[in-house]
Amino acid sequence: MDELPVEKLAPSQVIEVKDSVAYVQQGDGCTASTQPGAIIEFAEGAIGVLAAWKEEVGAVVLVDGEASPGERAKKTPGEMTTQVNDRLGRVLYPNGQPADGDDPPAGEAESRSTFQESKGMKERDSDYTPCHTGILGVDFAVPVGRGQTMLFQGTDRKRDLEHLWPDLMSARSGPLAAKSGTASICVCETLETAAVLRARLLDSGTWESSIIVIPDVPGDGGVTLAIKGAVTLAEALHDQNYDVKVLFGLEPMHKLWNSLAEVCGAERRRQGLEEVEDKLEEVDGTLMQSSIAERRKYWFRLTNRAINSLGSGSITFLAWAFEQEGGRPVRQQKAFQQQVEKIKKIARISDSVRERMLAKVHADARAAGVPLDQTVVAPGNDVPGMPNWEIEELKSITDGHILLRKPEGEQYRWIVNLYESIPRLGTDALHPALLSVGAHRLRLRMLQAKDRAKHLHDTLGPAGTLDAPALELTFADLLGEQRSSEPMHVSEQVARMVIINEADCRPLREPGCCTSDTLAALAVRLLESEVGQRISEDIAERGQVMPATQVLLGEEIRGWQAA
Repeated sequence: MDELPVEKLAPSQVIEVKDSVAYVQQGDGCTASTQPGAIIEFAEGAIGVLAAWKEEVGAVVLVDGEASPGERAKKTPGEMTTQVNDRLGRVLYPNGQPADGDDPPAGEAESRSTFQESKGMKERDSDYTPCHTGILGVDFAVPVGRGQTMLFQGTDRKRDLEHLWPDLMSARSGPLAAKSGTASICVCETLETAAVLRARLLDSGTWESSIIVIPDVPGDGGVTLAIKGAVTLAEALHDQNYDVKVLFGLEPMHKLWNSLAEVCGAERRRQGLEEVEDKLEEVDGTLMQSSIAERRKYWFRLTNRAINSLGSGSITFLAWAFEQEGGRPVRQQKAFQQQVEKIKKIARISDSVRERMLAKVHADARAAGVPLDQTVVAPGNDVPGMPNWEIEELKSITDGHILLRKPEGEQYRWIVNLYESIPRLGTDALHPALLSVGAHRLRLRMLQAKDRAKHLHDTLGPAGTLDAPALELTFADLLGEQRSSEPMHVSEQVARMVIINEADCRPLREPGCCTSDTLAALAVRLLESEVGQRISEDIAERGQVMPATQVLLGEEIRGWQAA
């Protein structure tokens, strides 16, 4: 019987080049089975690193030389590697070489695959322990567990990096941390921003436990390689039983994937192929559209490298995203329009009632600055930031998200949205001291009170309070505010929570005194009192605040007079 002829693949070649990324069509020399991280050589001598595939098009980040459309591409036996050792306090390139002008790190270095297979899901322990950040709004409302991937939705990329990132990098691990120590690694897009962050870490005395990774090639592809290199450095420290936090922005990876998707779509249209959106693919037991599944796999290759090893080290990802300017009004208008359509479909109500309900929605929309009589145009791909739909998708594959509000004035600070930020864990990631003073119950009461204030008004009591004991949201909201560069010890966090939990704290009720500064001053006052000193003693001896101490703390606060 004659053998069937084997169809020979056309040579793999460059389709398009932009922003130091060559987009190649799979073929002879570089097939779609080639793994990300492979070194790709081009006919004219340029060298690149394969970052991702979408269908039959690959994104190759050019690290040496330039490529041109039509040029042949060929996979080499090599792969991208990162030189790792235990030297901290450095600015490095993705390959582990120094970017700060100093000599290479002393000591024996190990070469590791930069795009190595994710092993986090295999090694991740389901028993999470706290990764204490020192940011009260995070630690009590959206606690981060060691080995998690937490999504931060920031407000100002420049000022967040300059003022907020140093706080997270300076934070020490919580209880049950690895014995070898704590390290922080972050990715900066330029040497200039790295210098600003390094200065902040030097001021806080934590530079010697930090590493900054910057790209050695321009563009989003270069930053993507830097993120992979940072994770590889973190894995090496994890293997030495370090607890490692890795901070990076997600926008460069988002833009690289979007560019790849655009080139892939154009190539399909050029070949006369139809987009098949109903084609399903399985990812982790879930069937989804192929286009979504490919993007999910792209992100999973990163997030699955977070590791929580009980009794040894961990790798925790603190990933940042910024929504595109102009995206929020589009979402708000859509929400109001949905309310209008829902009211129009309500049966068995009079026209006058329907008109009043519609008028209320229109009034709410005007108050929010959202026009319902004209279409709000969504921001284009050229607008900095990420579209909301991508951020929402990332929320679904991370372990929680923390929504920040933009502070007003010159004093930059943390303002955590305590009501829209959502953790994926229950009490596992709460510090035992915060758990002992009812942090989880306080958050639940806040959510209930907020919901009642929004929907039930004052039918169960004054709006904005919860009965027995009363919880005033204006007081509780102060827990989400904190000055930057002032991370808190857990005893300071406990003091603030005990004060907010006490209904009769008269100094906070004075006109103009319901501020985060007043709360901070009261916390200092409480900790300096005789009974307040028992907070630190209890935490040092037992890891939590004992019930007898909590009773005395309540008596102390109720005895305060108004300022």
